[in-house]
Amino acid sequence: MALDHPSQSVLEFQAALGSGFPDLAPLTEPVSLRWAKFLSTVISPPFTFLIACTLLGTAISNEVVSQGSQGFRIGVLGGLFPLVLLVVLKRVGHVHSLELDTLEERVYGFLLALLGGFLCLWIFSEGTAGALNSFIVCHLAVTSLFLLITIMTMPRGWKMSVHCGSAAYLIIVGLYTHSTALAVCAAIGVILVGWSRLHLNRHSLSEISFGTALSVVVGSLLLL
Repeated sequence: MALDHPSQSVLEFQAALGSGFPDLAPLTEPVSLRWAKFLSTVISPPFTFLIACTLLGTAISNEVVSQGSQGFRIGVLGGLFPLVLLVVLKRVGHVHSLELDTLEERVYGFLLALLGGFLCLWIFSEGTAGALNSFIVCHLAVTSLFLLITIMTMPRGWKMSVHCGSAAYLIIVGLYTHSTALAVCAAIGVILVGWSRLHLNRHSLSEISFGTALSVVVGSLLLL
């Protein structure tokens, strides 16, 4: 039997694989779409929270007390732990996609984020600098507002961008630590992830703008 053309075989294999994993970007997708998916994955709430906590902890460390590793641990518990729980919910069928497309799924995500934040306050309250504790409180406040607003607006088809709101945390950290470079890089990150969410048709410009503004305003009031 004659073998298929190699390129055709690759495309058929990619199509078969993609049918089993709908979130996988096919090789035939436009470059801009693949970049958008990459940015949405890398600049996602669990990772931006982890980075923000680690950078804040490192910035406030001194010769007597080092808070960098403490910030990293807080980032893991408050950011990655809820993500792991979401993956488990996806595996058992309670969540269809980690994009959390339905109101029920987004409520799951916010509640898990709140759980992670409260665990951080409970476990790491002692030995944690005041700035890190304030940042956790800021995270809890922002997440609670996102939850309440989402419950009210998503049934009407409008939901704020959590990606942009979480990425905006890094702007607050840059302002708090007086790091212009970090604040500028964070602002660029917000623009990039905002573009990716628009390009993927996950959010409108107003949803991206309000999500970013909410985090910046609440973060400024509670941390700066």
